Amino acid sequence: MIKLEKQYITSCENKARLNFDFSIDGKKSNIWYEVENKYSQYLCTERCDAFVIGVLPYALTKNHDIVSEIPMTEELCYKLNTTLIPLLSKNDEHIFDIKISVPTTAEVLQNAGAVGTGVSGGADSFHAILNTYDSKYKGLQLTHLCLFNVGSFKGNKRFQKDIYERCIERAEIIAQEFKLPLIISNSNLADVFSRNHACTHDYSSAFGICCLQKLWKSYYYASSCTDVNIFTLKNSSKNDSDVYAPLIHYCFNNYNLNIISEGMHKNKMEKLESIADSPVVQKYLHVCTAKSDNCSKCPKCKRTMLALDAIGKLDNFSDVFDIEYYNKNRFKYYWLLFKNHYHKVITTEDVYQKIKSKMTKSEFVRLKFLVALRYFIFDVTHSERKVYKHIKFFGINFKYKKR
Repeated sequence: MIKLEKQYITSCENKARLNFDFSIDGKKSNIWYEVENKYSQYLCTERCDAFVIGVLPYALTKNHDIVSEIPMTEELCYKLNTTLIPLLSKNDEHIFDIKISVPTTAEVLQNAGAVGTGVSGGADSFHAILNTYDSKYKGLQLTHLCLFNVGSFKGNKRFQKDIYERCIERAEIIAQEFKLPLIISNSNLADVFSRNHACTHDYSSAFGICCLQKLWKSYYYASSCTDVNIFTLKNSSKNDSDVYAPLIHYCFNNYNLNIISEGMHKNKMEKLESIADSPVVQKYLHVCTAKSDNCSKCPKCKRTMLALDAIGKLDNFSDVFDIEYYNKNRFKYYWLLFKNHYHKVITTEDVYQKIKSKMTKSEFVRLKFLVALRYFIFDVTHSERKVYKHIKFFGINFKYKKR
């Protein structure tokens, strides 16, 4: 059983910290969420919403009920107990049908009427900013940008610290470009509950949003889902939480807070196509998970550069990508594209089809032959094992010998 015993605010220098004292089967612990002092008035101690959402992935997989004497928003508690938890537990043998036993209240919290979104510097983030910054829906127009450290920077501490500090620097510049206030927050949530961030990021981000529940009227969560048609609850504990994000956000939404999945109707290439002409995006787009600046060589950098190449915009991003390296090593990038197509990976299929459509049939056949020749024959001869294999690659059969 996970029991929230106390939540309170402390201050140190120019930071305000929302603390959650809790216990797991009697063993005491603490998680916290920290922002600048000027935002302390918006930290929410009146509800345990943030705590429940933050610990929920752990509780679901470890079979812990959640209890507290601190009240929870009634609608949120109802949706979690009657919709989200039962659906997840029915479709994943690693998730348990736990119960949240807390007092509830239907009293509406007063908020400052702010509208926020994250500013990671990625394509999804920029799409959310550009589409809501000067929105025709004035009540939903963006007022704040946020950088939440609630799990995405967990890993090698020194390495991730360098990336985090560079992300802060980049976020501050982007906020200045849009003339919007930037909220930078920090938390130990991912240290206390070690977990795969990809599988839980919708929960971790909602934890950060709900900690500042008295600030927000609405919050745009930049959807990174490649295709809403892949929605599934099967094995949700092992999958990216974005594959069922519409359900998560429906359950988290209540009369105190509106979380909007922004951009889930577009795939990555469509988003890039809509933001690629922005000078701010061209100067500050950051997608790399390996370096503090884009390395141009990791899978995420490769996918983004391929998509920009497919829409004819790659040369505009010479400030953030190594275009010269890409042009010299185009086969390495196309290899990723063709391999993903062969294995039916949908994340790059639209890019594959776009690049294919630009070529004549003879150009395409020649290209895939050269890519296959380069990476299925020459790159495997380094092995000293003598193994024969038959490989069928896009209708081309090869027989090679590993030496």
